[in-house]
Amino acid sequence: MIQDQLDLARLQASNGFEYYQKLGLERLSRLNNLKFFHLDYNSFNNSIFSSLGGLSSLRHLSLFGNRLNGTIDIKGLESLSNLEELDMSGNAIDNLVVPKGLERLSRLNNLKFLHLDYNCFNNSIFSSLVGLSSLKRLSLASNELNGSIDIEGLNSLSNLEELDMSNNAIDNLVVPKDFRGLRKLNTLRLGRTEIAMIDGSKVLQSIGSLPSLKTLYLSYTNFKGTVVNQKLHNFTNLEELILDESDLHVSQLLQSIASFTSLKYLSMQDSVLKGALHGQGKLRVSKAFVILIR
Repeated sequence: MIQDQLDLARLQASNGFEYYQKLGLERLSRLNNLKFFHLDYNSFNNSIFSSLGGLSSLRHLSLFGNRLNGTIDIKGLESLSNLEELDMSGNAIDNLVVPKGLERLSRLNNLKFLHLDYNCFNNSIFSSLVGLSSLKRLSLASNELNGSIDIEGLNSLSNLEELDMSNNAIDNLVVPKDFRGLRKLNTLRLGRTEIAMIDGSKVLQSIGSLPSLKTLYLSYTNFKGTVVNQKLHNFTNLEELILDESDLHVSQLLQSIASFTSLKYLSMQDSVLKGALHGQGKLRVSKAFVILIR
């Protein structure tokens, strides 16, 4: 098979563990033109990385739903200088070796999309991401992030545009005073977190200091209307605000967003809405403004 497909650019090998184990993954290094390699839903363990180092043309690698676990040293990927997207979601990884782990991936100057959802990472993961300045999208949804997250740990990710930390036990997001990082971040996902449980107002104040933020997901966070009313005035560039499954005082919310001149989309699906709509004055929002309530 390998001999007949040396010019193969895309290989989908989901659920093909037994075949490739028998074949010998090291033989795949002969696929010099392989750009897309999907090994989802197999039973590969941590040793898989040593077999992938020869695929220097690879741009997209997906290992979703395998048996990667515990501490991972992925030095086998250092030679993949063309890699743009790496997906290791749906495993049981809880640590990436530093400095032998992702810190060494600074050599991956083209890596733009990193998916680490549904693993066991805690807050220490941020120190392992130092050097990945080319990243545009980072997803850490459904891990074991908890408590207070210091956003300064992502300071080196100067090109990051989208950050997903939804479905974690985060209760605070700290953005240091005069923080100059994440200047390109336009999408932040914090749905299904605990940021409203302790002091949601501090979180909103921190988020408001991100200058390029256009889309903010805060679904399932149960923000109270008074908190929203107090702190949302900072979001002058926000275009999309998602507050689905929340407990909101609608009159106070609309009063808060009256100055959101860039807002185009507000979603409050399946939310508990309280209060009246009268007496709110004029909303100075975009002409294309849409409120979605269902």
